Amino acid sequence: HHHHHHHLSVRCTYRDPSTQELVHSRSQTLHVPLQPRHNAGPAPPKFERLRSLFVRTRAVAEARRLADHGDFATGLHLLSSARRLLLQSSSGPVSALEDLRAVEAELEELHCRRQQMRRSELRETPMPPALEEGGGAEALTPTSAWRAAERLAKVAIMRKSLNRVSDLHGFENARF
Repeated sequence: HHHHHHHLSVRCTYRDPSTQELVHSRSQTLHVPLQPRHNAGPAPPKFERLRSLFVRTRAVAEARRLADHGDFATGLHLLSSARRLLLQSSSGPVSALEDLRAVEAELEELHCRRQQMRRSELRETPMPPALEEGGGAEALTPTSAWRAAERLAKVAIMRKSLNRVSDLHGFENARF
């Protein structure tokens, strides 16, 4: 009993979020068996390779985009999910390890960026009590995050104007 194969040519194209350049991968040819595989054995190495390449490029691109918008938590979550996926399939070719390392490097990079952000936030004055209390109640959606950012911006502007007059009027202990 013989197998029929189809040839499928696959090429990845994606936009690097940091440079906005289009990146084209080499074209890869796959043999696609037409008969259903009854023995659910492991996928051929080339399928595994493409899958891990796809997981890697997608996760890295998406995580960078999220980080650029300040959403490090989701970016890190996305990368660690990708890492888990790649670890499960890394029984495959050595090249899958490249993808795993790339994802881990990106995880590391994002952790560093988040810590730098936090350090620069810590240098700012602490949040006013009103914001701390109300902050946890609202579920984080793009809209609520936007609102919180606007609130913080207003507070920062108020602080700047307060700092100018606080020497004269003793506003240091003012609560809003």
